[in-house]
Amino acid sequence: MYRCMQAVFATVLCITLACGSPEGNRQDVPQQTGSEAKALTDPYNPLAEGIRWYQSSRFSSGENESASYLHPDANDGYFITLNGCPPELEDGGYSLFGYNFTWTISGTTIDTGGLCKINHTFPTQGAYDVRLKITYAEFVVSGPIQTAEYQRFVTIRDYLVVSLGDSYGSGEGAPDVVANWDNDTHPVWKNARCHRSFKAPAARAALALESSDPHSSVTFLSLACSGATLQRTTYKDENWTGAPIWSIHDGFATASDGPPRGSGILGPYVGVEAPAYQHGAWNPEHYMPSQVDRLEALVGNRPIDALVLSAGGNDVGFADILRFCVVHTDCHQGNDGQELRSKVDVLKAALPASYDLFQATLKQKGFDVRSTYLMEYPDFVRGNSGQVCPAILEETNFLPSLGADASYGELVYLDGYVRVPLMNMMQEAAERHGWNYVSGISDAFAGVGTGVGHGLCASPSNRWVNNGYDAAANQGPEDSEQDTTGTAHPNETGYAVMTVFLQEKMDVTLPPLPRVGILKSNGEVHAHEGGAASDWVPQSGDIQAVALAGSRIGVLKLNGDFYLKDGAITELWNLVTGDVASITLSGKRIGIIKTNGEAYVKEGAWDAPWVLMSGDVKALALSGKRIGMLKTNGQFYLKDGALTELWDLVTGDVASIALSGKRIGIIKTNTDAHVKEGAWDAPWVALGTSSKAIALTENRVGVLRLNGEFVLREGALTSAWNVVTGDVASISLSGRRIGIVKTDGNGYVKEGAWTELWTWQTTTTTKLVLATP
Repeated sequence: MYRCMQAVFATVLCITLACGSPEGNRQDVPQQTGSEAKALTDPYNPLAEGIRWYQSSRFSSGENESASYLHPDANDGYFITLNGCPPELEDGGYSLFGYNFTWTISGTTIDTGGLCKINHTFPTQGAYDVRLKITYAEFVVSGPIQTAEYQRFVTIRDYLVVSLGDSYGSGEGAPDVVANWDNDTHPVWKNARCHRSFKAPAARAALALESSDPHSSVTFLSLACSGATLQRTTYKDENWTGAPIWSIHDGFATASDGPPRGSGILGPYVGVEAPAYQHGAWNPEHYMPSQVDRLEALVGNRPIDALVLSAGGNDVGFADILRFCVVHTDCHQGNDGQELRSKVDVLKAALPASYDLFQATLKQKGFDVRSTYLMEYPDFVRGNSGQVCPAILEETNFLPSLGADASYGELVYLDGYVRVPLMNMMQEAAERHGWNYVSGISDAFAGVGTGVGHGLCASPSNRWVNNGYDAAANQGPEDSEQDTTGTAHPNETGYAVMTVFLQEKMDVTLPPLPRVGILKSNGEVHAHEGGAASDWVPQSGDIQAVALAGSRIGVLKLNGDFYLKDGAITELWNLVTGDVASITLSGKRIGIIKTNGEAYVKEGAWDAPWVLMSGDVKALALSGKRIGMLKTNGQFYLKDGALTELWDLVTGDVASIALSGKRIGIIKTNTDAHVKEGAWDAPWVALGTSSKAIALTENRVGVLRLNGEFVLREGALTSAWNVVTGDVASISLSGRRIGIVKTDGNGYVKEGAWTELWTWQTTTTTKLVLATP
């Protein structure tokens, strides 16, 4: 047995390195490379077969708003199982006679004797240096003692996924446990007041993310609530049976119909199952805080990796419109049509500002939202043939025998008047604010490409949304099709389909951990990700420049070779090209200036084709879809959009440039600093004289003065300056992080307010760069 195990460990020590020098090959040239197992003969190889790790699940099966759940960094940390067992003893966990396992985790040594597994709690997210020394003897105890040593950088990753919004975000229509009225069993919701279900897309996507990778975990929080709006005040619905003449019912409840329910996302709200009220009003304590306020109280300054938002439908009054059209024959024509448009036009016009206010509120409260996903609504009016239904919702009228419904003509009109404009406004809002618009949902429900629709009039086997009968049966009230709130909402299958589109978007846009890269005075590059307690990961030597963007790290060797890695901080390098003088990264764009002064940019994979920008280039800056180019004659050009867009000449006499989002910064040759926001030809805001360098984020402007003083302003371009510190040689900003290198070569990073204490510290630092999603 021991000879067998010895052979297994010996096999782990052997590896064939990926070698080669032609441009475009996978390279092992920088020190820290390799995605295969080997021992400490290569001291910075991250993946040793002798060390595997498994992160405990954090996804809660119920609603959990505790501090220990939402803030593991400040409480219990991250529970990890480290496994050094040979493959045939994968289950391990008990003492192996003749073997001794010694772990060293971030410099702390733990001797576990014969136990080949260890449970360890890591304080923060990030990469940690984990080493394992296995000492074992031959079968005869008096034989020679042998050792095998392994190292791996174990990356702790926990995604915080948050869901905000309305009924399509809460899971209305698909209770966690459906009702069984024959057994007098009522529906079960994770939150009954909001009809919140874990069958909703965000919950499903979070659980799928948790299950997809044993090396990461997910913390999930949903505050979505059925009936919520961004900021439109809603009221107790009109009473259909209480009106003396049913035809005067217009569907749009106002203060005259009952007390205000509130809005929900940006304002207080009573919920879809509101507490009973007396004397014609709810008491103040009956209102739940806005979802944004509640999120602030629960999450605070913890970064949100994915904020999933379902909002806009209630703001334009979609449910009110359908009620109006069920009651009014040909609701889009004549006086009824005029009345409908008089109400809806106002709501439609207000929606873009509501999206803008939502984003502004997130910024004002200081949320660190690294990716936002705006969910498209389903098209629920297509039947089996993929055509618009002949009629829908007749079962929801309080007098079904009258044949009142939303007819074919009304549905066709509403498609062009409400649904399509709503989708356009959602896409435009996503573009304005850098959100990810989760598209494809509407087409899937409509059957685009398949010819089979899944709306309200589809057959039961094809239906992905509930009609009134479905909703009353699944969530109740029993036999009350006119009162159920689940009508026109996805069923379990429908939400599963929506989840697919959300997952696909998240797969390619979920943010990596924020990173810090440093270039040491001896030419070594080290990278750090996650929290301050994690370890530095050596990258390479003989380096003259380093660049970071998201999950990408680029290094420029002293000989002009440019290498790039994408993904884990321990990934293999790709040799991109040679004869390079400077490098820059942003998103999926890669920019270089060759030694002959020609600038090139590519988009996508590291081996995508280059697009020539220009010659005689001194500096290149990238941000989103913008490219800034500083010519050797001091002229500053900018293009926005495709790589092949035309250049706009912004200004001349420029010494250095900076871009971030819609902000543009320059230092003029006379040392004056200027910044502008918006279009390339927007007016400049003067930042002062005697300036050496400028750094920008969406919310911050930093300027390094010639005397080494580092000043920062937050918010508006014209806000007051804050003096951060002096004796500074270079500055860097990204997200909520601030980085500096002092004139004595010490590097520092802080996160959060500019008044926070410095957290990271490095010595003999030449350059420090930051990357924050």
